[in-house]
Amino acid sequence: MSITFAKGLFCKTASPDFVVCKLSIKVEDFIEFLNENKNNAGYVNIDVLKSKSSDKIYGALNEWKKKENTEENNNYADDSFDSIPF
Repeated sequence: MSITFAKGLFCKTASPDFVVCKLSIKVEDFIEFLNENKNNAGYVNIDVLKSKSSDKIYGALNEWKKKENTEENNNYADDSFDSIPF
């Protein structure tokens, strides 16, 4: 799985403790990124992640999509309930 970094979005560790992170946005780059990656509903989903090897924080495009509900995905589409012993 490859990571698509959020172009124009920069995350920095923060202080004091109640600030989760600081975001800096390079407007032109981020607008381009948003327009290139918006979904059918007009949203761009970005996860703010922490590197495994350091304290670096970054924004990554979340490309997860809900599976379509089709008969192939529906295990209850057949008559297999007849074999249930109760």
